Amino acid sequence: MSLPKIVYKGHGMGNDFIIYDDFEDKFEPNSQEIQKVCDRHFGIGADGLIRLTKKDNYFMDYRNADGSIAEMCGNGTRVCLAFLRYLGFTSISDTIDLETRAGIKKLSYIDDDTIQVDMGEFKTGDSYLVNFWLKDGSKSQVSARFVDMGNPHLVAILENEEQLNNLDLTKKPIMKPNLETGANFEFAVIENNQNLAKMRVFERGVGETLSCGTGICATGIVTGQNNIQVPGGVAGVEVHSNQVKLSGPAKITARIELLN
Repeated sequence: MSLPKIVYKGHGMGNDFIIYDDFEDKFEPNSQEIQKVCDRHFGIGADGLIRLTKKDNYFMDYRNADGSIAEMCGNGTRVCLAFLRYLGFTSISDTIDLETRAGIKKLSYIDDDTIQVDMGEFKTGDSYLVNFWLKDGSKSQVSARFVDMGNPHLVAILENEEQLNNLDLTKKPIMKPNLETGANFEFAVIENNQNLAKMRVFERGVGETLSCGTGICATGIVTGQNNIQVPGGVAGVEVHSNQVKLSGPAKITARIELLN
């Protein structure tokens, strides 16, 4: 096995990860190992795996639960800072530069539980038609806006909260036209006069998750709301011109010994 014997578990608003440090580049897992350890019945269970390495800067090597490589993970970056603090490499007063496949992200603590990440630049694009399913088995269609957060997102604004609650995200939404890279799908409802949008997400390579940092940012950009509520909690989004910041809680919850 190319995983270390000791790994850790952490989450950002319920978006959970297996994470470990690999500063000597000894433990790069293959997709089958990632699928096994992320399996919620036969493994530890997680939305993805983070291998944290270091050369000039710390680097977040992030993989989805299906073993595929992801360009970026907003909640994952914040869990990386919580992990470094847990290990004693950083303190609550430190700001770090974290390298990702989508560029360097700057992270800092707002308070003891809340971490902010400067996600940098984003780009918006065309609208796509997205087919999705409801729990009663019916299918519906909505227009969704493309947002590039370093990884691809399609944000759809639904008519009401009932429709949001009745989404069946056990089935992957389908976009038209199709993107070769695939996409993460966010479905949102704007709460009038509350500066709040409620959101659910289908993550590429994972399925529905309790939270998605880049998806929260994309939803804030499209809806114009500064607070985004997901099943795992509420996150803050700050949009300035073509740049965006994300803030919310991130914690390390377990130290785990792998037996096989």
